[in-house]
Amino acid sequence: MAFALLAASPLAAADRFRAIQPRVAGAPGGDMIRISVSINDYTSADEARLLQQAAGRGGSAVLDALRRMNHGSVSVAGAGRTVIYAAHASASSTGRHILIVCSLSQAIEAPAGVDMTDAVQIIELQVDGNGRGDGRLIDAAAVRLDGQGFVEIDRQLTVPKLLVEVRPDK
Repeated sequence: MAFALLAASPLAAADRFRAIQPRVAGAPGGDMIRISVSINDYTSADEARLLQQAAGRGGSAVLDALRRMNHGSVSVAGAGRTVIYAAHASASSTGRHILIVCSLSQAIEAPAGVDMTDAVQIIELQVDGNGRGDGRLIDAAAVRLDGQGFVEIDRQLTVPKLLVEVRPDK
């Protein structure tokens, strides 16, 4: 498994967002799940260098390094809280693209035949200048390094879930 380095993000020191995950029609528990994202800070250049050093020792070392990081938390109603290992924001033509790498939720069951030992949870947000937009939640994914050292999804181990009404949570 390959991993990605997370470069520092000068775009924001801390961010808080709320979002809604629409539920499948007829599912118990209402028609939506509330999600709260609290990014305390974004991955620093020093942390990116530590991850790069870990990459020289293999994918397990990178995952171990990520698991020692704490950049905030994500709360999903009914599924509990997960730790944000790393977060990176990049400018886009319409605002910001934010990639958040988290611990796996204890509420997630592994799909049949899928080894989730090295999996992480991913939240991707696309927000405008006011912090509003949409996104997706991937309960389990493998990540890797891209050519520039940013996290990228290697493969999705679960089906992505749509996040709507993403907005700042003040």
